[in-house]
Amino acid sequence: MSPNNNISRRSFLSFAAAAPLAAAGRNLQASSGSIPVGLELYSVRHELQKNLMGTVTGVARMGYQCVEFFAPYYSWTPDYARQVRKELDSLHIRCYSTHNDTTSFSAAGIGKAIQLNQILGARFVVLASAGTITTQD
Repeated sequence: MSPNNNISRRSFLSFAAAAPLAAAGRNLQASSGSIPVGLELYSVRHELQKNLMGTVTGVARMGYQCVEFFAPYYSWTPDYARQVRKELDSLHIRCYSTHNDTTSFSAAGIGKAIQLNQILGARFVVLASAGTITTQD
């Protein structure tokens, strides 16, 4: 799988706007050694959908130390998750959590979510939204 490093103008501008935050985070981590700065990849979902590896590479080059994949990662096979993990490792970037919909928390789905998260090195499976909560008066 060869990454295509073409990035749209909109994505470039989004990345450029966020770069100072990532650089500041890298400096903070270097000085304190404890707080990595990451990016929830939902914020670049359109680019991620076109080119996952190229987008993750771009995020890492901007200085982010970690990423959070969102619900579409759940459709990956374990083999593809291993490929993604290998790329993350080569970029020295980590995935500490994933951002999930309720499918990942179903009785039938939690096992797969845990397996993929273990492969990615994530310690937390985060529920994106519990849905609408209604109250009775």
